[in-house]
Formats: sequence, C-alpha cells, structure tokens
Amino acid sequence: MSLEGARRAAEILGRARWRRSVLMATVIDLGACDGDIMLRILRQVPPGHVAAWHAFEPDPRNAATFRRNLSAVRRELGDGRLDCVRLHEIAVSDRSGPVEMRLSRRLDGGAYSVSSTICTPSGDMATAFPWLSLEERATVECVTLDAFAPAHGIEAVELLWCDVEGAERQVIEGGRKTLERTRWAFVE
Repeated sequence: MSLEGARRAAEILGRARWRRSVLMATVIDLGACDGDIMLRILRQVPPGHVAAWHAFEPDPRNAATFRRNLSAVRRELGDGRLDCVRLHEIAVSDRSGPVEMRLSRRLDGGAYSVSSTICTPSGDMATAFPWLSLEERATVECVTLDAFAPAHGIEAVELLWCDVEGAERQVIEGGRKTLERTRWAFVE
C-alpha cells in the first residue's frame, strides 16, 4: 500500500467515531504481513477511534515479525491505541479448515515472505517473478469472513483491508454477508 493509501485509511477511521456516536470502527486486515500498513494507519488515528483491528496473517514468518513490530510500536506510543489489535494466524478464504499455503522465498536463498499464498500460482508467475519460489508448503488453518464475523460479535466493518496474494475471489465468496456490512474496502 502506498503512503497515500495509508493516510486515506487513517482519515476514514478518524471520522468513524463521529458518524457513529457509540459504535467505534472495526477493521479487518487480511494479509497483514509484518503489520507495517496497520501501524502506519494507527499512528495517525487518535486513540479510541478503532474498537477492534482484526489482523490475519497465516505465514508464521510474517506473524512473528508482526508481533515484534506491534510490541515495539506499543512501547513507543504508550497511549493504548494498539490495544485494539488482535492477530489471527489463519488464512481467510471460501471455506474453513486446513489449507495448503505456498511459502514464498527468493531463489537465491534470501528472505522474501510477503508473497505467500493459498492459491496455485499461474504459469505467468515464473515469467513475471523469475527470482521467486513458491515450492515450500505448509498447512495453515482457514476461516471464512462469514464464519469469523458472527463468532467475534462483528456486526459491521468500517474498513476491510485485503492483500491476499491472489485469493481475493475466495475471500469474497466466503464473506458475502460480511461484505454487505462493510463500509470501505481496499484491495491490493
């Protein structure tokens, strides 16, 4: 996401509390990666404007970095605005249960965990990204948005952030009811 996109998302969330006198914003962040986008946004939003930030990151490498980054920024800010963040180390798709995830890495052995996917890559992937490997696999848990939202008392979503490396169709198919109650959606 661009810095401008993060600024716009922060602006949307900053106004959410005033549009709804009691209910503050709920955010669903799919493909949260290392938490960088979330932290950019929450640094700009006053404390108390986000009731819940549900961050989903199924790649264990990214989830570990997310936790470290969240802890560091929580200490830096010290004002409780990150208390709303909940990390869910699961994927979101059109079905619940275990799924196979392809873990991304560089062919030269370097770290590159930001393109892991639950989708089977197309033949164009090797042409577009000849330095990327998706050969390593792991089994991760998966949930649908429509199963997750009611189980967590989510009636409406102010912002849905979606960076799921090709699984957008599956997210939509498993989240139709939740998406009907979503005010803003950003899809990368």
